[in-house]
Amino acid sequence: MKDLKLKVDEGTCTKCGLCADDCPTRVVIVKPGGYPEVTAGREDQCIACQHCLAVCPSGALSVFGLDPGDSEPWDASKAPSPESMGWLVRNRRSARKYRQENVPAAVINELLDDLQYVPTGGNRRHLRFTVVDDLGAMARLLGRIVTLCEKAVAQGGGSRLAAGVVKYYRRDGHDALFRGAPHLLVVSASREQGTAAQDVSLALAYFELLAASRGLGTCWCGFLSLIEAAVPGVREELGLAPDDTFYSLYFGFPAVRYGRAPQRRGTSQVCRWS
Repeated sequence: MKDLKLKVDEGTCTKCGLCADDCPTRVVIVKPGGYPEVTAGREDQCIACQHCLAVCPSGALSVFGLDPGDSEPWDASKAPSPESMGWLVRNRRSARKYRQENVPAAVINELLDDLQYVPTGGNRRHLRFTVVDDLGAMARLLGRIVTLCEKAVAQGGGSRLAAGVVKYYRRDGHDALFRGAPHLLVVSASREQGTAAQDVSLALAYFELLAASRGLGTCWCGFLSLIEAAVPGVREELGLAPDDTFYSLYFGFPAVRYGRAPQRRGTSQVCRWS
């Protein structure tokens, strides 16, 4: 049985009932004239969303031993405007050329801290973030994957893509896999989680916009997924369990700046149900 450690400061609780009204699984209730409490026998239905803690207007409710005073307060003045969010989405580009310098560790850490707020199915919070945060480490990872590709191709396996990665790397010193990016983010989750693929994609999409807001470039790395599927040892090199689903993107300071957004309106089909 889960121990929710729900505590209520009766001196500040207004008995408004918002915590119970907003509880998605009806774990928290407020009886007439009473204070918030846990519904007997429903503790295990809690999905740890912390809505009860977050919605309380007076900060009177604590759950899981968390102090509501440590939560960031809502400040509407900090929210990006619709115009600025639209601008960011329209002007974000996939970056395939990078400056050969590390993104400061403090910036990467802040991005990963914010990424822990990404939504997941059922609020399961089961994601794993693996980051390569140094140019030298990125070069070593690339070299190891090229070696694995080379071995697989020599044994009659691998794929045309793996053979191409080896060819360009050995002949020209060209990184056809990560495009010379200084960093890589791999997001993974166990396939046993019903929404693993969706949760991984959501996390990468959030990271992409967070990174763009800081002037960083990103590009989703489909090649790595294709190579992992064809080349033995790549999954282990990435530290992935056999039942993990994953996807990745590389990132860093872009070496190219674009002067304008592309023109995309009208290129997608919009259907309205009635």
